[in-house]
This record gives sequence, structure tokens and C-alpha cells, in this order.
Amino acid sequence: MSTTPEPHPTPTGPADTLPLRGGVRIPALGPGVFRSPAGRVTQQAVTAALDVGYRHIDTAAVYGNEADVGHGVRESGLDREQVFITTKLWNADHGYQPTLDAFERSRRLLGVDHIDLYLVHWPVPGKRLETWRAMEHLLETGKARAIGVSNYMTRHLEELLDHAQQLPSVNQFEISPKSTHADRVAGNADAFGFTLTDAEMETLDALDENLVTAWDPTTTP
Repeated sequence: MSTTPEPHPTPTGPADTLPLRGGVRIPALGPGVFRSPAGRVTQQAVTAALDVGYRHIDTAAVYGNEADVGHGVRESGLDREQVFITTKLWNADHGYQPTLDAFERSRRLLGVDHIDLYLVHWPVPGKRLETWRAMEHLLETGKARAIGVSNYMTRHLEELLDHAQQLPSVNQFEISPKSTHADRVAGNADAFGFTLTDAEMETLDALDENLVTAWDPTTTP
């Protein structure tokens, strides 16, 4: 009997899902709300995204708009189970109990009984492993359906893999074609409507300037 895993169908739209660990499935594309201002702007952006077919919204504690994301999801009229919500633990909240407390704050602000994907936002030195133990607890108790990291370099992942009982489902990193304008949000959803040639991919790769818009994780021990 073959042990080769079955290939997963290529997503054809933002609501198509991909598998994570533990049987969780994540929609292939979702708008983030980094730098989206708290209040009505974020609420309307989330509702507009869900209206055009997105089923995944990405936020973070440090963005200051988790409550508005939750409001937008509820305003959309979709059932909670139809929307995949990701949020993230901020740097000041690393450590076992602080992580659990921060999760509860995010959960209450979002107005949900669980979070679909909870990520460690940055590989803060000193408490990463203690933080991950708390992340594992959130997974094991069902408060988070999946857990992962963000902005982790290879050395940070190797450290984690040496000690983790539960492996991260995701390592999220920065790509920034995201917007609060409904027409641009809808346009971004058409990421599955075209293909690129090898030459076009090489052209895009050549545009990389190693620009980062916040803390650079490549310099973090």
C-alpha cells in the first residue's frame, strides 16, 4: 500500500480550504487588518470581505481592532462556523500565564467562544518555549482549534521543534497586498483567476528589496 499522501486540490477561490494539523481546514485566502483603524472602517472592511466571498479574517492583539473584526463578522449575518478567525499573541504577553490571559482578552474582544488559529506574533527571545507550552494548552483544551507562529526564521523553528509536544500548523510571514477599500478587497479575491509564467515569476522575484515594515526577525537571536 502506498504511503504517498494524496495531493490536495489547487484552490480556485478564497473560500476553498487547505488542511492544517488535527483535521482543521483553513480558507486559502483572507484579508488582514494590519493598520486598519479601529472603529467603523474595520467593521465595514470585514463585512465587505465576507460579502464578496472571503471566509478568513486575520487580526492581532497589537492591531487594536479585534472588537471591530468580531463586530464585522456578526454584522455579515454568517454563522460563526462559516468564518475562520486568526489572531496573534503580542510580544509583551509572552510567558505561560500571560499567554493564557492574553488569549482570553482577544477571545472576549472578538466575541467568540473559540479562536480558529492563534499565532505567536514574533519570536521574542527568552520566553518562547514557555509561551509555546501555553499555546499547546489552548489547543488541547479546544479554546484554539489550531496554533502556530509568525515571523519565525529557521533557527526559531528548530528551537521550537526540539521542545514542542504539538507542532505549529502555520508560520505566517509578511505579504502586504491588503486594503480597507471594498473594490480592492474584491479585486484581491481574484488571486485564483490567472496563472504566471516562469519568466513573470522571475520578474516578481527580482523586485524583492528585503523591505520590512516592522521589527526584522532575521536579526532576532
